[in-house]
Amino acid sequence: MQLHRPFRFGVVTHNTNASLDALVARARLAEHLGYSAFLIPDHLDDQFDTPLALALVAQATSTLHIGSFVFANDFRHPGRDFRRAVRAGPGSRVDAVGV
Repeated sequence: MQLHRPFRFGVVTHNTNASLDALVARARLAEHLGYSAFLIPDHLDDQFDTPLALALVAQATSTLHIGSFVFANDFRHPGRDFRRAVRAGPGSRVDAVGV
């Protein structure tokens, strides 16, 4: 039995761009160039929220597999983040996405 699997390449990039549009443009370029995966590391530096950035990349592309190269779970306590989100109110991050 011969198993044939094509060799695939991915991109690891930081989301420290000046805008989310630049990050989405980078993802579209990666898709256009034939890359199969687009990964963003999660850090607490000056960057957009990783799940938000990945959601925008997923919406803007059709063939890329998306994921986080690293998720900093220790910095995101679920209870604390949930309380922050409730206090901020619905749509508190919508202005960053431009919806």
